[in-house]
Amino acid sequence: MEMYLVWSIPGMWCYDVTCVMVSDFTTEGETKVSDITTGETEVSDIKTGETEVSDITTGRETKVSDITTVETEVSDITTGGETKVSDITTGEETEVSDITTGGETKVSDITTGGETRVSDITTGETKVNRGVRHYNRRRNKDITTGGETKVSDITTGETEVSDIKTGETEVSDITTGGETKVSDITTGGETKVSDITTGGETEVSDITTGGETKVSDITTGGETKVSDITTGGETKVSDITTGGETEVSDITTGGETKVSDITTGGETRVSDITTEGETKVADITTGGETKVADITTGGETKVSDITTGGETKVSDITTGKTEVSDITTGEETKVSDITTGETKVSDITMGRKQRGGRAYLGTKTKAFSSSKVLHYQ
Repeated sequence: MEMYLVWSIPGMWCYDVTCVMVSDFTTEGETKVSDITTGETEVSDIKTGETEVSDITTGRETKVSDITTVETEVSDITTGGETKVSDITTGEETEVSDITTGGETKVSDITTGGETRVSDITTGETKVNRGVRHYNRRRNKDITTGGETKVSDITTGETEVSDIKTGETEVSDITTGGETKVSDITTGGETKVSDITTGGETEVSDITTGGETKVSDITTGGETKVSDITTGGETKVSDITTGGETEVSDITTGGETKVSDITTGGETRVSDITTEGETKVADITTGGETKVADITTGGETKVSDITTGGETKVSDITTGKTEVSDITTGEETKVSDITTGETKVSDITMGRKQRGGRAYLGTKTKAFSSSKVLHYQ
């Protein structure tokens, strides 16, 4: 077989067009194309003043690095701009994770059955078009699958992860300083939207944010968990309908927290809410067990209008002002361990027993018996 000289530089030669390795190439411009290993590689149509394709150091803020194929990972991209990872459909496993960039990165609309293209990435002043092909690999965009899709560990100024259709979908571990939306997820299996950290506006769950958090209108026939929300703004967890198990727990916020209008045939828990603003846990209807517990707030806390046929506990509330009123249950009601500047425990109707605890008013401590606070209707 004849071999044709394609190009050369001092100390490096490249022959043939069927086997190409472009590695550890450094110029005095600011372009590196390095550390790419593949059975069949095309790195073409690169138009940039300062370019990085895979494991590159440059004066810009663009990295497209650490791409592992067979199972798909688009990882380790860091950005302070805008990142969109959308419309993923694949038959294998897709991970779009650890994206960091200083410009704008879009990894979208990739369709492949055996060939992979990482294309149309605009970041800083970098375009990698029709960049890397891997035979019989799965990559980034427009991926349709019946397997598993993971979109995780994204750090960006603005992130959108949307329109994912798969058997199992996980959208998790997103850290951003801008706006994060994880929406339009359709799946027949299990859906987890968790561990999102953002400084802007976030919709989903397992969220840490300094802005506004809404987790609402979730309908499922399996198991729904809306938990571990930390925010400095406003948190709403409302209108959850499920035939399985619903947990709304571990909400930490410095603003306003509302957990309302939960309807379920299984078990409902609204617990561990920490806030410095206003917390309302109201209008919960369930045929199983309802717990409203461990609420810490510096503002106003209302736990009211709870109707259940099981067990209701309203306990461990620390707040500046606490009202626990209008609780109707056929089982057991406990209102205990309340630390507050002003405490009202009134209008409790129950079939078994009631308990009162301690109240802390200013720097003084008063102990009172349940007969002074609670009364039978």
